[in-house]
Amino acid sequence: MKKKTVQFLLRITYILIIVISLYEILTIKLIKQEKTKVVSAAQNVSDKEEQYIPENLNYAEVIKYIKREEGVPEEELESPIVVDNEKNDDDIVTVNPEENINQAKKYLQEAMSETEEARKRYKVKKAYRYYKEYLKFYPDNIDGLLGAGAMATYLGKEEDAKNILMQAYATYPKNPDVHKALGDYSFKFSNYNNAIEYYNLSLSSGNLEDYATNLATAVCYEKLGDIESAKKYFKFSQYLNPDSEIANQRVEMYNKMEQDGYSADPRLYDDAIKPDENNDIELETLILDSQQIK
Repeated sequence: MKKKTVQFLLRITYILIIVISLYEILTIKLIKQEKTKVVSAAQNVSDKEEQYIPENLNYAEVIKYIKREEGVPEEELESPIVVDNEKNDDDIVTVNPEENINQAKKYLQEAMSETEEARKRYKVKKAYRYYKEYLKFYPDNIDGLLGAGAMATYLGKEEDAKNILMQAYATYPKNPDVHKALGDYSFKFSNYNNAIEYYNLSLSSGNLEDYATNLATAVCYEKLGDIESAKKYFKFSQYLNPDSEIANQRVEMYNKMEQDGYSADPRLYDDAIKPDENNDIELETLILDSQQIK
């Protein structure tokens, strides 16, 4: 009887050990599964947070707003949105080189008629891109080089303007319009001594009676403090263009100074002079104007 009881107890103990072991194995497996689910859920939440896009945000309207702030005309605001930054609406060109040059000149003329600076810059950017595309077909074309160089100068693209205009100078070293463009470039980036050299070279090689070149030369001399030379070029600019505001104001100012024996500070003649930045604005406009179709 005792033997049977012992055998029964051993059997029960063995069964309990097996049950407990199975329970522990299943418990560990369930814990691992729950941990995996928690980690996965956390990753999904993180991904959603990174990729979250507000449902009510109209990206088309946002881009139209940005374009409007940049001066894009209303009629062009409905152009399709292109994600590739290298193919935005400013980069639309054609494989026809003649069409490129025509589009460049068209946008340049439109820029000249704009009174709002943001819209003018937008048009100049368009013209610049078309000129650059045209140069891919005819890299030594004088119209393309001068056009692209003038647009880059106006937009403040110093390195681009320098490379384009030096290529023009290497190809057409005696061309007065190339000299003028290099003078404009030097003026834009405040290298007035170089600007005077290029302007004088332009004047002596065929542009002697060009109003814009004479006026720019006068302003350069004035910025360098050479009053006598500035007065001479302002007077000649006034002769070439009697309606020139800058030339008329400067000649009036220097006449008053001459009456005082040049002893007075020029700042006393504020009624006859505009701030320097206004001179620069008019000259920058003349940079564009010099590239218009004659």
